[in-house]
Amino acid sequence: MIVDDGDTSKTFVYKLLKKEKPILLERTISGKIEYFIKTIEYDYQRGRTGNMYMASQRYGGITYGEVYICEKGDSFVTVLEQGPRFKKFQKTIDQFFGDCKDVVSKIKADAFEQDIEAIPKIVTYYNENCN
Repeated sequence: MIVDDGDTSKTFVYKLLKKEKPILLERTISGKIEYFIKTIEYDYQRGRTGNMYMASQRYGGITYGEVYICEKGDSFVTVLEQGPRFKKFQKTIDQFFGDCKDVVSKIKADAFEQDIEAIPKIVTYYNENCN
């Protein structure tokens, strides 16, 4: 599904996460590896909410994104945990990017940070430079 607000268009797709119901994600990077974001609004008094105004203005809240990746055409996505829990970095690299020695060597040489913020850069580099 493509949503166009006149200035930008966004692509949303349903993907599966383990045995859960399908989740709607925004695909922000396409290619051999695809990168997705699910934006969550959290209201401190009421918990998760779909109303951004209510979450961030009226009651005080935050907005954060959950990050997912998968190989193109795969129905299942892998969620990437943020913060100190992002301990699966090397496992994720091996699973999705291990077939590209260039990416692996750049990570070992610290050309990419080893945190979740680097994943979009790694995905883009992989999609543009690896077969």
